[in-house]
Amino acid sequence: MKRAGWLIVAALMGPILVSCATKKTPEEIEGERIAAEFRPGTPIAPLRFDRGHYPDLLAPTSFAVWVDEAVTEARRAAAAEQEDPVTPQMNTDLARVARDFVCIECYLDSAFADMSIAYDVVGCRGVSMYLSTPEDNKIAPVQVAIGTELKEEPRDALKLFGRKSLLVFPRRDLWLSTPLLDEGAPAMRLVVEGYDSAFYFEWAAAGPTEPVRVPAEPDVAKMLRTGLREFYNDVRRISHVFD
Repeated sequence: MKRAGWLIVAALMGPILVSCATKKTPEEIEGERIAAEFRPGTPIAPLRFDRGHYPDLLAPTSFAVWVDEAVTEARRAAAAEQEDPVTPQMNTDLARVARDFVCIECYLDSAFADMSIAYDVVGCRGVSMYLSTPEDNKIAPVQVAIGTELKEEPRDALKLFGRKSLLVFPRRDLWLSTPLLDEGAPAMRLVVEGYDSAFYFEWAAAGPTEPVRVPAEPDVAKMLRTGLREFYNDVRRISHVFD
């Protein structure tokens, strides 16, 4: 992981070292447009309990990853180290996804006393998830891809279940062609509601001139839990993203 960590730092800092005197490509111009929208200060968000009857419905090991450019570059560096480089088609498709959508990976864990509910909730059954803005606007995902791999671990007389889901949100209002995630927002929340309880993951905004943060080692491990090729395959399951 240490070697991967140095590769990740290089991947994150590399674009900063590129000369600004070169002519901007369409991709760079598009990247500036995305940068003008809401940008999280760090991609990893821990679980927080908001309200309701069951604060133990979800386990505190749950977390969410805002798959931004920093995460993608970190995964690209890790793939190169593992000699699993991305193909030109993958790069093209991933650039299109980043242009039009915000992707959030949600890792839900539950060791709830009712194990049937714990099993269901990590698979997003009986819960709703949406982005919440500071103005209390609710943005529903256009697609949710439930992970096929189930984590199951003993917890005394109970079991802890865990599953990853990929949530895809539109970047812009299709009718007004305006950003849905305002760059002036101080934070964004991913809300998880169900079973008379509500939780959230929150990302504070990065400042307009704030440099890319080098992630701490625990966050690097969370960022790399899903590899770039696995993320690509998850997105490919949502066929209309590439239409």
